[in-house]
Amino acid sequence: YLAISAFKYTNINFFSESAAKVMANEKIGIITYSNQQKRFVDLIPCIYDRIQPINNRYYLVNNDGRYGIIETTDIDKINPYWETKDKFAEVVPCIYEQISLLQNEYYIVQNDGKFGLIRIKPYNDTEKQLFSVIIPCIYESIQHISEKYFIVKQESKYGVINDSNETIIQPKYDSIKLSDDDTFYVKSGNKTGHFDLNGNVLTDIITTINDTYSIGCLWGDFGILNADKSAALSFKYKDIHCLNEHIIVAMFIETNNSEDWFSIVQNIEHIELYDYNLNRLLGDIDIASINALSNDNFRIRLFDGSQAVLSSTGTLIKEDMYEISDSLIKYKLFGHWGIINLAGDCVQPNIWDNISV
Repeated sequence: YLAISAFKYTNINFFSESAAKVMANEKIGIITYSNQQKRFVDLIPCIYDRIQPINNRYYLVNNDGRYGIIETTDIDKINPYWETKDKFAEVVPCIYEQISLLQNEYYIVQNDGKFGLIRIKPYNDTEKQLFSVIIPCIYESIQHISEKYFIVKQESKYGVINDSNETIIQPKYDSIKLSDDDTFYVKSGNKTGHFDLNGNVLTDIITTINDTYSIGCLWGDFGILNADKSAALSFKYKDIHCLNEHIIVAMFIETNNSEDWFSIVQNIEHIELYDYNLNRLLGDIDIASINALSNDNFRIRLFDGSQAVLSSTGTLIKEDMYEISDSLIKYKLFGHWGIINLAGDCVQPNIWDNISV
């Protein structure tokens, strides 16, 4: 028999045909077969508590409960970038609680219960391998979601950073996901937001009104955008929709906080009406509800309970009109009487409970 390994180990455990874990003095190393020497030789000396192969080049090592990474080279190959004759180098020192391979040269590391990211630079023949800290161990979790982007968790909130440790989205959201169109959707409470890959806030287009305006949504609030995506109607509405081809309904919520100790906080819906040129209809009239009638008109109700009919084009229709003289007509609107002349000009506003001649 020909000895192909020195008799100095207390244990040998092969993990491939040409490499094995060995133990000496209660420490672990790696031996590998040399085709030139026709025998097994030391690749990594027995100086570690644990060794786990990552691939045919890198090994995860542990000393005193801390992990590092060893890089090895072909035992029969001379590489000019190695400083010594040793065939291994500790490219990541044993300073981490945990190390796990993420992909290619990226590794997730853990210290003090927090996670970070390191990278081992790609190999070349003239430069020794070095590792660089991409993300320090400051996050509760790190999730790789694309080639260069990572979702991180900090203080139970999520954000996005890139592989240069640049913050794309601040970690202040309840959840984040990357969509198929390479944009980020975030959620905070019951509101959602939309970001591009550079962290710019995006407005979601809901409905195109015409060539000039469109209805958009930002953080769960609705507004109207100009063609250049600037805000034509601010994003403060619970809902905006087109009532017909002439009228736009915008509804917002107002919280009624009374200072009386026995009062109940109420969220009250208010309605504003606009035409397709964003001119406010009915001025500052505070509308509580609007309902369609069978003749394409609409009945609107105010908060005092009074009602009126709105035409399909957005003008108020005067009801119960009576001639009270050759030139005057009394009418009823929102439950009160007023007077107009034959040309429709206001003579007396509709503020009276009754008008009689």
